[in-house]
Amino acid sequence: MADWLKAEGFKRLGSNSWIRPAGEVHHIVVVQCRQSGWDPHAGSSFVVEFEQSRAPSRGTGFSRQRIWDLLDDLSRREALNINSQVAQTLPPPDQQFSRELPADVRDHYLRKFAATTQTIESGDVWFAYYDGTDAAVWADFLARTVESALRTFVTQPPLFFGHRASPGDD
Repeated sequence: MADWLKAEGFKRLGSNSWIRPAGEVHHIVVVQCRQSGWDPHAGSSFVVEFEQSRAPSRGTGFSRQRIWDLLDDLSRREALNINSQVAQTLPPPDQQFSRELPADVRDHYLRKFAATTQTIESGDVWFAYYDGTDAAVWADFLARTVESALRTFVTQPPLFFGHRASPGDD
């Protein structure tokens, strides 16, 4: 994604963000990793978020949206399939660790190792990864989808975490 962003006039903004001026606003693209961190058996996940801001910094925008909502149904199906493929190639969960977890936490943890049950209608989907192979698959996916997603984001009315702004809201 970095090569495409550079070619589109974006510059690095910290370790996981890119920014470009666009008239009176700035377009910001952020790759956010799951806050729970890396699990040696389940890997982790990430999400791509778009933001429009009058200030050249993250988290100051008047419009923010994650890539999932900007994908077409075919791309969503592909993302869900990638998540399932990642889950099916993970090393097995640590049985000792799993047994020590409370039942509800254990169920949540073990779902990471199964094909996704999310659908294209799901509200938000994070992209799972474990190794370089997974990263390459996601890189290919994003290379084909990020341009359209960004174009849709910047041409639609402002959206701040699932709520369309009213005219004049900032």
